[in-house]
Amino acid sequence: MTPQRFTEHAFQGLFNFRDMSGLTVSQGQNIKSNVLFRSDSFEDATETDVQRLLNVYRINRVIDLRTDRELANEKPSPLSRDGVSYRHRVIDSGPGSAIENAPPGSRLALRYVEYFDYAKESIVSAVRDLAEEGSWRTVMHCRAGKDRTGVVTAVVLKLLGVSNDEIAEDYSLTALAMPEIMSRLRQNPTYAENVKKLPDEMYSATKETMLKFLDLASTELGTFESWLLSNGVTSQEIDQLRSNLLESSNQL
Repeated sequence: MTPQRFTEHAFQGLFNFRDMSGLTVSQGQNIKSNVLFRSDSFEDATETDVQRLLNVYRINRVIDLRTDRELANEKPSPLSRDGVSYRHRVIDSGPGSAIENAPPGSRLALRYVEYFDYAKESIVSAVRDLAEEGSWRTVMHCRAGKDRTGVVTAVVLKLLGVSNDEIAEDYSLTALAMPEIMSRLRQNPTYAENVKKLPDEMYSATKETMLKFLDLASTELGTFESWLLSNGVTSQEIDQLRSNLLESSNQL
């Protein structure tokens, strides 16, 4: 994977937007181009950015993982308009025990595992969104596009057969965007206080963090597929998600 996958999408008000199609699937299939994107949030997107999202990438579904409080304190999403299906799947900050009790270097990975307890319904709903039939071009985002987006993206990519190493490499690309994102967060009353009080680790995006999370999740949850099946997602929905996001063999 090269940084070109990250930098080819040039925007003025978005720093962490990228297409998931650059990743390799173990079964020899490819992830379809322009069907699944991950991003930071769109409140600072310019109208030129928005028109590019709508008319070039033809985004028609948004999965927003931010909290009700975040939405209330931000401007309305510029993608909340006719022709775009907006899905609000809340993943909040949770109990915080991963930060308070974990040793440095493990806080983020443990926090991510916590999501599967207190944000279970949102993770399941996001997967079901992607399993709906139709000609969807979906972008998933939270505020920075790092933690909540990183975890849900990891779940989806594992379902598609992407290796842990490639998932972690994709996650680490967010580090390229963090200087601009951190500058934006420091100026925003909704996030500035957390930036001051949380350890720097919580605003990092390293390959090691994602690999540690995937290892912990495997130990505590089993496979993401088995976890989803035990929480109400059907095997038919997982098959449909794969059909939606993977090129068929006769397209290779």
